[in-house]
Amino acid sequence: MYNDPMMASVLYRLEAEEAEQTIERRRVALEHPGMIRRPSLWARARRVWTGGPSRRRRERQ
Repeated sequence: MYNDPMMASVLYRLEAEEAEQTIERRRVALEHPGMIRRPSLWARARRVWTGGPSRRRRERQ
């Protein structure tokens, strides 16, 4: 991707750090289901009322 080895190394470390953070967030979410952030009930109701796409429909597109 990058010809500069130093830049490639920095990017690799940043991507690895981001992956570790994602794993940690998922682990915490599994241990504490109440901490999973979901849209508010009001936001979900508004989306249903306006006919906005659900998460599943957006993922299929």
